Amino acid sequence: MNDKESFIRENIEQRTERKILSEEIWRDNPVYTIINAYAETIILNECKDTKYEGNVRFFFLIDKQINALSMDIEGIRVICMTTGTVELVPYLVYEMRQCKNFFNDYGSDMNPDEIIKELISYIFLHIFLHECGHVFEGHIQYLNAIVLDAECLTYSRIDHIQNQISMDEKALEYAADLYGTMYLAQLFLTNSLSRREVLDKIRNIYAALIFLYLVLAVFSKDKGVDEVCVPITSRINEMLTRVLADATVFNIEVGDIQTILQEIYPAIAIALYRITKLKSEDLVDYKNKKFLREMEEIDNHWNEIKDKVLKFSIWED
Repeated sequence: MNDKESFIRENIEQRTERKILSEEIWRDNPVYTIINAYAETIILNECKDTKYEGNVRFFFLIDKQINALSMDIEGIRVICMTTGTVELVPYLVYEMRQCKNFFNDYGSDMNPDEIIKELISYIFLHIFLHECGHVFEGHIQYLNAIVLDAECLTYSRIDHIQNQISMDEKALEYAADLYGTMYLAQLFLTNSLSRREVLDKIRNIYAALIFLYLVLAVFSKDKGVDEVCVPITSRINEMLTRVLADATVFNIEVGDIQTILQEIYPAIAIALYRITKLKSEDLVDYKNKKFLREMEEIDNHWNEIKDKVLKFSIWED
């Protein structure tokens, strides 16, 4: 390990107060190796022929929480995923599978084993791709340019749920979700062979997003968080449905995707209630008019700052 590598690792551990999981430990575990392979491939593809080729890194952090974060270390852009994410997400999905009538309520013709496999893959990918949105689009660097405490600035899914954040930060969280969903859509929908296959994959992408947000809400409940904003029946839902509809050559109406959402939300929420004993309405009021107005404000604010933010992206010369 050279001096630069040691400096990056020490800096990550100092900022996060967590240890990096050694590759010697995780490389024989198939779940870790698959996630790492996806991460390295996405980073390589996105950074190719940019000045950040070789300057975006991915690590696993030892932490029991479901979380991911991103940071900038003297020009090296870093994404970290916790061991809790890798270990708890598959467990919770498989537990959900045991819930009575889950697959009947879910409304898909896919084989249950294939549904579970896709759900786990999409959840992991969305967690990672959300952080990619922050890293690739230059969100941290944009905030570094407008705040004084730049050296300590990191992005964390749990932190932004637990703490009050600015409108700029809310807009960047929104943008990171859009980036992650768009990447998933382009990755899995553009090569689908039939309209039925497209609808099944849209169903599973949406289910993965809903599952992730509700699980984050469950974990945050333990930390005294009263409300978590889930992107359902809101401006962000409208944006996500259009992203998914536009990512396929088949004629998929936005209304068809919204119907899928209405079908799968109860299935996911009920199954998670049976696991956690927390009702979804105890976690989030997704029909709250105040929340819907805020989402519209966030959408508008992102459009206002988007050009300024993307000047810090990895694709900017």
